[in-house]
Amino acid sequence: MLKIFCILCLIVLISCSTSQENIKRTPSVTMENYSTLAMGKFVSPDLAIGQRVLERLVVKFSEAGYTVTNYEKLKKLSGKDVLTSAELTPTDKTVLQQNSIKAVVYGTIDRYDCRTQEDWTWTGFEPEKTSFDLCSASLSIRVVDAVTGAVIWQTQEAQSEKAPSMARQMVKESHAKRKPSITARMVMEKVLTRIEDEIPKINK
Repeated sequence: MLKIFCILCLIVLISCSTSQENIKRTPSVTMENYSTLAMGKFVSPDLAIGQRVLERLVVKFSEAGYTVTNYEKLKKLSGKDVLTSAELTPTDKTVLQQNSIKAVVYGTIDRYDCRTQEDWTWTGFEPEKTSFDLCSASLSIRVVDAVTGAVIWQTQEAQSEKAPSMARQMVKESHAKRKPSITARMVMEKVLTRIEDEIPKINK
């Protein structure tokens, strides 16, 4: 009986689980001195999600009191391909100075995917393999000085969530049309919410 109880507890833990990690650091400077920001092109395995995350953070940094300029707007203003690499280039620094921008926000999405895996579960009198969808997302943010390139604030969030795969659900409910129980976009939404809560607010 004890063995069965332990297995059942394990099933509860793995049937719909969540894991997360984060690294945060408070600003090393007074952020009021960096009230004008530029958003660099985000690094992402999926270009579309990278752009969506960037555009959302433009809004969130603006709400936190910053004047924010997208790298695409700087490109139109200067006629130069700026803020598309992971580090500041001499051209980047010149354009930033010409537009009185004090800092640059860099973003990196390392994980944004879903995959199906199998785990042992106890469904009757003996264990059997059951399929689960595991979706992961991560986002790290760096705000750097536009002149020196030194990091003045950074944060990182990563999360993974597991749920029974749709293949199994559709077998049980063959006549129902259901949306996936979990997607990478849903996980990224939670990651973004935590990142946004960490943005240092300033008073103009």
